[in-house]
Amino acid sequence: MRRKTATMGHQRTVTYEQGQWELLGNFRQMAAGVMYSLGNAGFESYVYGSLARGDVSQGSDIDIIIPGVVRSFMVELALDEHGITGRKLVQATPGGLAKAHIYLPGNTMVTFPLVEPTTRELDFYAFGGQLGPDGLEDVLHNRVPGVDKRLMLIEPMP
Repeated sequence: MRRKTATMGHQRTVTYEQGQWELLGNFRQMAAGVMYSLGNAGFESYVYGSLARGDVSQGSDIDIIIPGVVRSFMVELALDEHGITGRKLVQATPGGLAKAHIYLPGNTMVTFPLVEPTTRELDFYAFGGQLGPDGLEDVLHNRVPGVDKRLMLIEPMP
């Protein structure tokens, strides 16, 4: 079911149960394996979205961005051990950034630009919450603020 843009509301605090922290830890562990492979091949990468903010659910995707232009075959070589399940070229609008998506098992997607992105295009990932590989380990304390698909600010609290 599609989520709609949220209406303005009051600030609220959400407290996660132990199962939520375990789910976040499992997703981050899967992401860390992919990011480790990318790092070994010389690629800078980040997770973005719910995985960086910490508001994951069972159906959450693992979204990873390589922020610079790279050779696609090199990315595929780095990810081959994870079992590539699909590839897609994406351009949201005629003037938008052309990107490649490489799909891996476990709802994991690695995105990278095919042309040099503008600062604004890269800001999109930070806007939704972005976290580097060093921040994945400490699930409780390394969560970043960001905006979800409903355009609601998720601000993690300790």
